[in-house]
Amino acid sequence: MTRSFFLLLASCFPILLTGQSSPRKPDPNKCYVRTVTLDVYETEVEEYLTYSEEEAALYPHKLKRVVTKPEISQWESTRYDGCESPDPNDCQVLCYRTYPAEYTTIYRPKDKSLGKPFYKEVTRSLLIEKGGLTSYKELDCKFTSYQPLGPLDFSTEGEFHPEEEHTLQEIIYLLDRNPSFRIELQFRYTGELPESEAEKIEAYLIEEGAKQGNLIVQYLPDDQLTLDELEIYWRVANMDL
Repeated sequence: MTRSFFLLLASCFPILLTGQSSPRKPDPNKCYVRTVTLDVYETEVEEYLTYSEEEAALYPHKLKRVVTKPEISQWESTRYDGCESPDPNDCQVLCYRTYPAEYTTIYRPKDKSLGKPFYKEVTRSLLIEKGGLTSYKELDCKFTSYQPLGPLDFSTEGEFHPEEEHTLQEIIYLLDRNPSFRIELQFRYTGELPESEAEKIEAYLIEEGAKQGNLIVQYLPDDQLTLDELEIYWRVANMDL
């Protein structure tokens, strides 16, 4: 899910449409979406002999920091504070954000006979193909407008019911055929921020084959809704959104 935590860099610009951000020789009766290829990662699991943090304070060891997730830089959109327009598209700014790498610490024993060293499994995310190539793809015009997602039941922590999965599978079907598409999930709400609901939808889509980079989550307070009411919409977003 798109997040704005732990940012090292965030340069933001208003989203503008210019002649340079249009497809060449477009058909006037068709719709197009500007896409960007995603970075491709591979998961690797390795075992490291290590002390616990407590034993590392007692026995000689070599310290090793293992990168579990590399630094990621990507374009994201966000709604800027103070926007009074009722149209969410008028309130977007485009930000280039960098998320720092994540690490785990290994305390390698210098003498395996001392203490109780153990093997620790470390899952690493490795970048194997850099994305960033942009292009335009034709798509059904209905996917450029917000469509209701649901109704979905969030009253239990279990899996979605089959009839609910049917709606979510439409997104998976679209991404299977267009891996560079980005899906915007918009949560219009009153009351508490619906993060748990967003995480449940994201987890399902990723388990079904979507990539984290395919998904954009937006939270939009809506005073037209009743207290604690939640409406969820989705659409295919340009790479600028």
